Amino acid sequence: MPPSLKPPTAPSLKPPTASSLKPTLATHSLKPGTVAPDLQRTTVPSLKPTSRPRILLIDDDHSLMERTAVYLRAKGFLVTSSENVFSVASTVGSEKPDAIVLDVRMPALGGDKVASVLSRLCSIPIVFYSAIDEEDGEALAAGHENARFVSKGAGLRCLWDCLVEITGSSRPAVGL
Repeated sequence: MPPSLKPPTAPSLKPPTASSLKPTLATHSLKPGTVAPDLQRTTVPSLKPTSRPRILLIDDDHSLMERTAVYLRAKGFLVTSSENVFSVASTVGSEKPDAIVLDVRMPALGGDKVASVLSRLCSIPIVFYSAIDEEDGEALAAGHENARFVSKGAGLRCLWDCLVEITGSSRPAVGL
């Protein structure tokens, strides 16, 4: 009878022998201290959440600052808000933001003065976010290294776009 037509043989019920259980690593020609290719570790992607960009938001208008903070948090940023321009240096030191959103016209100390102090302390990007004239805002940002201007009239989406560009965040703007 041809082999393809023979009925299959029943599996053996004998226990395996010691020689049939030996590892097969001996078939690899390995140098001492190396690992067989089939036993090498593979890289597993990290399960840690990706770090979210940190934003320091400074504005004397509490309600506008809070609305801006809520929007940016919903878009994936970690936001710290402050109305106190005199504690900016310590807040920057403790919060370590990736970018600072700074109003220009504040009664105690203008945003341009705050930016001048910050530029001597650190190189964190600054976004002047103000209702001042567009041309004046662009000129202000041009006068400071690592600064940009976004008009409050342009809306929160424009601020978000600017912060995404600065921080390298890749989270899409959906919803709000």
